Amino acid sequence: MPSPRIHCDVRLGPGAQFALAPEAAQHVSKALRLKVGDALTVFDGRGGEYEAVIQRVDRERVDVKVGAGRDVERESELSIGLVQGLPEADKMDWIIQKAVELGVAWIQPLICDRSVVRLSGERAARREAHWRLRARFPGPARAAHRDRAARGAGRHPCAVGRFPWLRVPRSRPKRS
Repeated sequence: MPSPRIHCDVRLGPGAQFALAPEAAQHVSKALRLKVGDALTVFDGRGGEYEAVIQRVDRERVDVKVGAGRDVERESELSIGLVQGLPEADKMDWIIQKAVELGVAWIQPLICDRSVVRLSGERAARREAHWRLRARFPGPARAAHRDRAARGAGRHPCAVGRFPWLRVPRSRPKRS
């Protein structure tokens, strides 16, 4: 079985020792139930990955020691983007998480005429910062090999159903 891949927000190099971020530590110790001496793969989103061994597991802390590095490119050569109309509530977090898992290179939230959610001013800035963070770090086991970009919400005068490339043909032709 391949070793779990964990994203680390520190610059990695052979011989480095550090504590995993709290969310990653909880995932490693509680969800994966890894113990001292178990191997895992760590990466920092800058390309490449490193072998690592767990040195210590405490209640809310996991220390790892980094081993040899590998120059591995796990990203697609295609640059695929996602333009997403703003959904209700916190569904955007889930959409961003799944889009990153599928390998999109960028995400553009779109404010449509028929969008229920209305963002403006400080609230829009907070949501944008949150989405950027979710695109960059969707979770310890799901993070992308390279950093992703989530753009700010754009405004479009058309409702989604009025885009010509998304138009659904009518079932009956219009009578004159």
